[in-house]
Amino acid sequence: MKKRILILWTGLLAVALCACSSGGKTVTVAPEGSAPAETAAVEEPAAAPAETAQPQAQDMPLAGDVPQVQTVAIDQYAYNRLTLENSTFTMDYPSHWNRIPASKSVCFEEPVADGLIPARVVVTSKAVDSVPKKEENRVSLKTRQLTAFFEKVLQGYDSYEFSGDVATDGSFLGDSAAQYVTYTCVRGESHYKGYAIIALKGSSLYVFHFRCAETDYERMSTVMMRIRDSISLGG
Repeated sequence: MKKRILILWTGLLAVALCACSSGGKTVTVAPEGSAPAETAAVEEPAAAPAETAQPQAQDMPLAGDVPQVQTVAIDQYAYNRLTLENSTFTMDYPSHWNRIPASKSVCFEEPVADGLIPARVVVTSKAVDSVPKKEENRVSLKTRQLTAFFEKVLQGYDSYEFSGDVATDGSFLGDSAAQYVTYTCVRGESHYKGYAIIALKGSSLYVFHFRCAETDYERMSTVMMRIRDSISLGG
């Protein structure tokens, strides 16, 4: 089964690359009603670059001065509401998570101690030049864009594997035929598990992506669903 799934996704990626060879458009955070930004394929905020300069001796903290990351039990999570300026986009996010600066997406990340894998959620959108009228063509459009999304997001990992075929019965932003899939990936000694769903709303595609440590996925799934289901475009 796993071999069949990998062959299926390899084929999808090849199709997507051929379809996008003339230049794709990067997903923007601006939902409907705001000015869309357009660039190359789906893009998520990159990790912060590693520091190269060594701190001076007088800047080294004493053992007792090392800041501690507060651990919050999931049943104790509190949520804030994000509303993008000049937009109808709103979303709940855990109040103690950090917002990661990104010009083309909305991203929040769990604060964790050094060496641990933080949970991260990213929402991104892309305007569609022409929305297909036939349902089968709308399905094909979402499949191509979801494939292109993973082609971008999974770059740099040592290996990855999808948990099954792409499901087409998801519900996101009012699209009852949203497509979604879960996956696992490995980079070095770090094992991740993630979920992505894509929906067509009006004349835009929206992707919701959640990723965390593989061992934390089941525990964090309620947080992921709370954030996903809170997203609204108003009206």
